[in-house]
Amino acid sequence: MKKGFSAYYVVDGQQRLTTVIIFLSELLKRFGNNEGINYDDKGSWAKTFLYQDRDGYKAYIFGYEKDSPSDECFKTQILGQQTARAANVPETLYTNNLKEAKKFFKQKFEREDKKVLEEWFSKVVKRFMFNFYEAVGFSPKFPRWIKRTGFQWVS
Repeated sequence: MKKGFSAYYVVDGQQRLTTVIIFLSELLKRFGNNEGINYDDKGSWAKTFLYQDRDGYKAYIFGYEKDSPSDECFKTQILGQQTARAANVPETLYTNNLKEAKKFFKQKFEREDKKVLEEWFSKVVKRFMFNFYEAVGFSPKFPRWIKRTGFQWVS
């Protein structure tokens, strides 16, 4: 990984995570850059849930395998990153689903008052939890996982 970022692979819940990221991205677009939402500004929430910005490089919190059409579509057509390859993303069932989800949330949020959007945002971010586990060993009979914050010997 470049720029000191680490990658983790989603074992279960990728579709749910994708949907929540699209939800948050589209909801945050309805607020101005310095406009407050849930006691913080839009930029701070974008850094928490969408990307980290280091020296002009955006490292997205969530993405797909690097050479996947879904990755390019997700970064460029869903999250709005500018790249030279953005116009050449192949249309697949998955890229179509990503675009449909974005369209759905955009249309829904355009009709809602910002107070309602802030309530929805609050519900999602207060109940959205990540559990990081790392595979420390594998046996067909006894697969073992540990929480990232813990340590366990595997025999």
